[in-house]
This record gives sequence, structure tokens and C-alpha cells, in this order.
Amino acid sequence: MGYNHEIRHRGRLFHVQTEGSGRHSGHVSTHVFHAGTIIASRRVAFDTGLDYDVARLLKDTHKSMLRGLLSGSLDEAIERRLGPSEGSGPHEPPSSTEELRTRLLELVPPPAPEVAEPATEPPTPGEGTGSSRPLERTDRLARLAHEVAGTLGVALIERESGRGLASAGQGCDIEVAAKGHLAMIEAEARVVRQLGLPDRIEDVIVTLETQQSILRLVGDEMLLCLVLDRRQGNLALARHKLAAAAAELHR
Repeated sequence: MGYNHEIRHRGRLFHVQTEGSGRHSGHVSTHVFHAGTIIASRRVAFDTGLDYDVARLLKDTHKSMLRGLLSGSLDEAIERRLGPSEGSGPHEPPSSTEELRTRLLELVPPPAPEVAEPATEPPTPGEGTGSSRPLERTDRLARLAHEVAGTLGVALIERESGRGLASAGQGCDIEVAAKGHLAMIEAEARVVRQLGLPDRIEDVIVTLETQQSILRLVGDEMLLCLVLDRRQGNLALARHKLAAAAAELHR
């Protein structure tokens, strides 16, 4: 299962590839390549125990990455990895939403009409029953990574299982980092309880020589982790944007 398209954008030819390994895998992945270099990646997770339309999720994920490329939201990542486009000035995105929609429809036709089916199981905490919920999360994380300069990666993790729910970024193995930090924030939560403090943890910051990781709880069920390049990032801005994203994801 998958989609592949070659797209010319700002004088360069990009390859957009989206693939899934079936319902049992629990995720679909999409990548943007240029001459073998990965420019951007997204991984959308779904609950294998629920009745997700995986084919629809695959197509929507692919279209989301195409939309990001065509609209210019990946330009900063492109220039960071490849340098400025030769002979090109400021990017001019499609002049209207309708123009962008038309280009996407030319690349990926709409799916056939679906027959609605009742949900077979109630959703688990923090999960929706439709296939749109994982994609909404991934799009929100991609937007967060775009808003915060110096972001190496951002991931949303389920606290109870440690399962990755969504991620964005290519500068580090963000899911490994997030799962490792999960144990840290759980330990901090235990300390707060043992001290009898009435407070809740807002965020935890881990500072290395070259990176900073910001951990923020999303309700009681999820953890949001953002890894920042210290040379390029602004910690105060990153904390502010991370708090806003956590509030949206908790709705």
C-alpha cells in the first residue's frame, strides 16, 4: 500500500513517498526526498484494535505532505538541508486555496464513496474513532515544528503504553528520545506526589551541550516532547508554542 509522486518545486525535483505495511503495523509513513536526501518525514499512528480506514488514512497522509510542499511550509527545511534554490526569489505559494486543491486533486484523485459502519469498540483514552484523528495530530506537530525555529523533532507519546501516536521532524530519532524522557517525567510526577505538593507538572526541560528537550504533559494520558537545537532555537518561544499545542491536542 502506498503512493509515489515526483513534484517540481522552486526549481528542484522532489519525490514524495507514502507507505503503509497493513493494518497490523499501526502506522503509515511519508517522506519527501531530493536526490536521495530526506527533507521531511511524518509518521501517523493508529490503533490497530479500532476500525480505521487505513487506505483513506494513507491517502490523506500523502495529500497532507504534498500540500505542505506545494504551499511552501517545507521551504525552511529544504533550504536548511540543500541551501537556497538557484535563481529563485521569495516563494510565491498557490494564489488561492482553490488552486492548491486543484493541484492536489490532479495528483491524488478523491477516494470512492465510503459506506458508514458503526464503531466496533469504544475509543481508548485520548483517541478518536475516525481515521482523521491521527492525521490531525501529525499535522499539528508538523505545524509546531515549523513555528519553532531550530526544532529537530517533536513527538506525542501515550503515557501508559509508551506508544508513539504522532511525530514530525528529521533532526533526531524523536520517538526514541520521547520514550526515554517518559520515564523521567513519571519519576518527577512521583516526587511531586511524595512531597505532598498540590501542584501539577507543567513541563520538564533537559539541557545538553547542543540540544534541549522540552517535555509537557497533555492531560493525564499523553506526553508531548520537543527537541530543540540550542544554537538556533529560542527556549522561551518553544515553551510557549508547546503549551499552545498541548492545549489543542487535549481537546
